Amino acid sequence: MKKNKIVRAVLIFVTVLIIINFALGRILLEGVNKFYGLNQFSEVLMIGHSMLMLSVDKEMLENKTELSVSKYTREGVNVIDRYTMTKQYLESPYSDSLKYVLYGVDQFTFVGSGLSENSYKLFYPFMDNDVINDYVKISEDTKLDYFIHKVFSLTRYSDVLINASQRGWRGDYSNLKKGTLDIESLKMQMETGTSHHNRAITIDENLLVVFDETLKMITDRGVNVILVQTPVVDVLNEVDKDGYAKVANIFTSYTENNELIEYWDLNYKFSSDYSLFFDAIHLNPKGQREITEEVIKRINDRL
Repeated sequence: MKKNKIVRAVLIFVTVLIIINFALGRILLEGVNKFYGLNQFSEVLMIGHSMLMLSVDKEMLENKTELSVSKYTREGVNVIDRYTMTKQYLESPYSDSLKYVLYGVDQFTFVGSGLSENSYKLFYPFMDNDVINDYVKISEDTKLDYFIHKVFSLTRYSDVLINASQRGWRGDYSNLKKGTLDIESLKMQMETGTSHHNRAITIDENLLVVFDETLKMITDRGVNVILVQTPVVDVLNEVDKDGYAKVANIFTSYTENNELIEYWDLNYKFSSDYSLFFDAIHLNPKGQREITEEVIKRINDRL
C-alpha cells in the first residue's frame, strides 16, 4: 500500500514537471518569436549580429516604409550562424511575402575569429525546428548536452533569451545601449595596442563559401538582398585600409553579377561623428535613428 502511494506521488510529480516544462517553454518561445519576428509574414528580413541590431530601428523602419519587418539579429553570430538563421526563416511558412533581406556586413565579416565559438547556443529555443535542430546537433559538445536541451525545453533559455522573450511580449524593440563613445580613450588603446579592435582584416575562404551559399539561397527565391555595411568609428577604418578595400570589392562584385543584390556602404558617411557611437562598433539610440533614416530613404527610393 505504501509502495503504491510512493509510485503515485512520483507519477504526479513527473506529470506536473512535464506540464510546467511544456507550458513555460511555449510561453518563452512565443515571446522570443515575437521579438525576432519569426512568427509573422514579413516583407523585410534583417539578418545580422549586434552591429546591425543596434543600427536599425525596426518600428521606425516599419512606420516610415509601410513594410512589415522581421529583425532577426543575434549577438556574436558569424557567417555560418547567419546562413542557418536565413534558412530558418526562408523554410518557415511565413516567408512567401518576403521582398528584401537586409544582410549586415562589415570589414570583419570574413575574419574567422573574434565572434563567439559557442554561438549555436543562442538557437536552443528553436530546437523543435528541423533546420536549427540539425545545426545544434552537429555543434553540441556532447550527446548528453543535446539530449538535455532537446527534452527539457526550459534548459534552452539563458538570462539573455528570457529577457528577449519578455521584450517580445512587451513589444519592446528599443536600443538599450545608451551612452557615448570615449574616443580619446579608444585612440590611446589603439596607439598602445591594447584594444582588441586593433587587428588586420583577413578572409577565411570557408566563410566566403558559406556567404556565397547564403546569397544564392535568397536570390534563388527571387528575393532582393541588400548588403548593409553598418558604421564603425573612423579610428578602426585606419587600421587596415587595404583589407577594407578588398572586402568591399567582394561585396561589390556580387552586385555586378546579380541584379537582385545591392551593397550599401554607410560606414564612412557616419564614422567620424562620435556622438552616434556607444562604443567603437556599436551605435547608441541617436546613431540608430540616423542610420535608420538613411535606410528608410534608400528603401523608399527603390519602391
